[in-house]
Amino acid sequence: MSDLEQFRDAIRAAGLEPPHVIEADGKLHRFPTNGKRGDDAGWYVLHGDGISSGSFGDWRTGVSESWRADSGRTLTPAEKAAHRAKVEAMRGEREAEEARRKAEAAAKAAAIWQAAQPAPDDHPYLTRKGIKAHDARLHNGALVIPMRDGSDLHSLQLIQPDGEKRFLTGGRVAGCYFAIGNPKGAAALCIAEGFATGATITEATDYPVTVAFNAGNLEPVARALRANFPEATLILCADDDAETAGNPGLTKATAAARAVNGKLAVPDFGANRPEGVSDFNDLAALRGAEAVKRAIEAATVPKLRHGGKGFNLVSAADLLAASEPDTRWTWDGVLPEAGMSLVVGKPKAGKSTFAFALSIAVAGGQDFLNRHTSKGTVVYLALEEKRAEKRSSKPPAVKSKIYSSISARRRWTR
Repeated sequence: MSDLEQFRDAIRAAGLEPPHVIEADGKLHRFPTNGKRGDDAGWYVLHGDGISSGSFGDWRTGVSESWRADSGRTLTPAEKAAHRAKVEAMRGEREAEEARRKAEAAAKAAAIWQAAQPAPDDHPYLTRKGIKAHDARLHNGALVIPMRDGSDLHSLQLIQPDGEKRFLTGGRVAGCYFAIGNPKGAAALCIAEGFATGATITEATDYPVTVAFNAGNLEPVARALRANFPEATLILCADDDAETAGNPGLTKATAAARAVNGKLAVPDFGANRPEGVSDFNDLAALRGAEAVKRAIEAATVPKLRHGGKGFNLVSAADLLAASEPDTRWTWDGVLPEAGMSLVVGKPKAGKSTFAFALSIAVAGGQDFLNRHTSKGTVVYLALEEKRAEKRSSKPPAVKSKIYSSISARRRWTR
């Protein structure tokens, strides 16, 4: 298989449709990922010289992956160094382009928002959904919903009279939200996916609602609210996507509730559930506002997935998929630069060996398990506990070993 075919397959494996023509010129190219002409959310960079390598992704969904051709042999030190240089160059170009796109979208959002007028409650979409405008605005016939992080406006969601929704091209979505109602002093703060769902909940309960815009954004928004309101009761109001594989609405809302020690509310459509219904706006249309209120008041802390042994089992794939597109990695896609990460396993499974090998790779700026690492200083602290002798009153002995890396020389001192 040629390098170009390998690159195409990698793009497909990430859930994206590759462009018809791929140029291996080391430059950033855009391509459509939604099948619509003029869409340029997809991007790729491919270097064809030496060992072919590249990166690709989708600014709309936050997908971002690196790729290197399978040469069938171990790379020489010179080839590894050349590959790392390419990866850093591609990362810099991608980040610069993404920052430019976000800045353009933010400027466009501000201009549209200033030109827009307050939306009337009789807008066709609002009438069909049975909700009020809640400070949404109107621009060229479309409802305009601001997407903010704090007081900063980053993008907009535009909702046409027929219900078609779109975000501004290139605009930031991760961590952005729209607030309905005043959260100060509220008995509970609700978090929902869509604008219509959020409006329905606040009208039925008088609780303030934060609109996250999609299921994948529920947890980032929930974490931001928890940071701002550490003592508040947070209720994640799930879309029950029972007809969709994996039920992403319920799955993501449950994970978000667990992440912030919040509660989970799920719409109850009863035994004779009609097809095509999933959210609290659908519930209001079918059974009235009181049914929505009862479901929100019945919110509970989600149960543990495995039967209540005191911990949660979470797929690593879910963790990687939920990471924000702006995350900077020490070990690409696995170990973020900020925060704390844990390596967990049974005794004698090789945890220490794995951690030590990763530390050496980071200290030397070398690829590890086919993923790029960012070169950095490493301090390795190993604590080993000896079991006390039987019937001994002495406490367990603890030995500590501190290893500091000298990354330039890749030498360790004990």
